[in-house]
Amino acid sequence: MPSYFITGTSSGIGLELVNQLSKDPANRVFASYRRSTPELEELARAPNVKTVLLDVDDQSSIENLTSQLPDAPLDVLILNAGIAKTFDPVAATARDMWLDHFVTNTVGPIMVFQQLQHLLERSSSPQVYFVSTMGGSIQSHLPFPSGAYGASKAALNFIARKLSEELPHIKVVSVHPGMVATEKALETVGRAFAGNEAVKAKLMAICISPEQSAANIIAAIHSPIRSGRFIRVDDQSDIPF
Repeated sequence: MPSYFITGTSSGIGLELVNQLSKDPANRVFASYRRSTPELEELARAPNVKTVLLDVDDQSSIENLTSQLPDAPLDVLILNAGIAKTFDPVAATARDMWLDHFVTNTVGPIMVFQQLQHLLERSSSPQVYFVSTMGGSIQSHLPFPSGAYGASKAALNFIARKLSEELPHIKVVSVHPGMVATEKALETVGRAFAGNEAVKAKLMAICISPEQSAANIIAAIHSPIRSGRFIRVDDQSDIPF
C-alpha cells in the first residue's frame, strides 16, 4: 500500500490531491491541515485517509507531527502548503512580508522534511515533491512583480536541488503546478493587479483548475523523473533554476 503525506490539504491543490489519491483504495493518504474544512472532513471519512494537524509556521506543531503518524515507511511526501500574500515589487515589500513568506514557503517545508525523513528512509522508493512556482525561477522572466513570494520559492528550489545531491537515494523534485484557479489565488491576483486589467486577463487566460493541477502532479509522481529537477507538471519539461 503506497503511502502519501501531503501538507496544506484544506483547500485547493492539496485538497484535490487527497481526493484523487484516496480514490485508489491501495493508497494510504495522510492529509495535514492547519484549519480543517468540511470538504476535507468529508474526504477523511474514507478508510484510507487520515488527517493530521500541522502548522508549518510553528516549530512545536512540526515537532509534534510524528506522534500523529504510524511508525511505518512513508513513500511520497508532497510539500504543498504555502502562501502568496503579496506581489509588491522588491523595493516596496515590507519586512514582515519577507519574513512571512520565507517562514511558510521555505523554512516550513524543510522542517517538515526533517521530521519525516526517517520514515522516508524506510521506503524502498522514497520521493519528495516541493510544490514551487515558475515565479521562483531566477533565470525565467515573468511580466509582473513577485517579490517575497518569488524569492521564497527560489530558496525552496535551492533546498530541493541540494537535498537531491546530499541524499541521492531519495528522489527530490521541485514542481510548478501551473497557474491554478484556487479561491485564494484569484483573490490575491485581483488584489495585486487591481487597475491593471491587461495583466489580470493574461493571468486568468492561463489558469487551470485544482483538479487538473493535482492530476498533473500525480502523473509526474508516477513518471520516471530524475531527482534534482525543477519541472512543469503539465508536460514535465524542465524550468531553469
